[in-house]
Amino acid sequence: MSTDATTRLYLIRHGEVDPAWRGRIYGGLEVELSEFGRREAFASAACLAGLPLDGVLTSTLSRAQFTAQLLAEPRGLEPRDHVGLVELDRGDWAGLTFDELESRDPGAHERWLAAPDRERPTNGESLADLAERVRAALQESIRPDVDRTLAVTAHGWVVRVLLCEALGLPLSRAEDLRMRTASIHAIEWRDGRPSRLLGLDLDGPLAP
Repeated sequence: MSTDATTRLYLIRHGEVDPAWRGRIYGGLEVELSEFGRREAFASAACLAGLPLDGVLTSTLSRAQFTAQLLAEPRGLEPRDHVGLVELDRGDWAGLTFDELESRDPGAHERWLAAPDRERPTNGESLADLAERVRAALQESIRPDVDRTLAVTAHGWVVRVLLCEALGLPLSRAEDLRMRTASIHAIEWRDGRPSRLLGLDLDGPLAP
């Protein structure tokens, strides 16, 4: 159904993860934030403190929910979590270091990087798979008949696939979209999909 309503989405990546996971492939696994990552989340929330929000959507993973709570509580909102916003499923790669993956399956990560929109780890997802479920999760969560402003706290690859669509880029270019932990981006959602990238008009630093 096409309407004239538009939704502004603020996409917030979670903060830095616990040092024990650096250099490991974790994807959709439950991984704790580092102390610095929690400080990053507070900084992201501070950047958005003056922004009226109609709702907060979040991944079901705690590293994204931490920021969601910081955004929702001062506004008297309850974050709404959705499994469709969880990070890219790395399948049998999850938990391995990149060296361990190379030892088990030489060249596997290079093959994935060459065609991430199509390539899947065993029992995992491609970026096309991820984009489809993220879009479905947002379609399910966004009212198509009311202009709204929402925050979405999620993960690096989740944000990248949404930015690719907003920018009109193929998913094969997603790796080129470098972003720091706790970074903030804004897109317009219209007619069930990202329609364009928006500028940010916020107080404070854009990336803590």
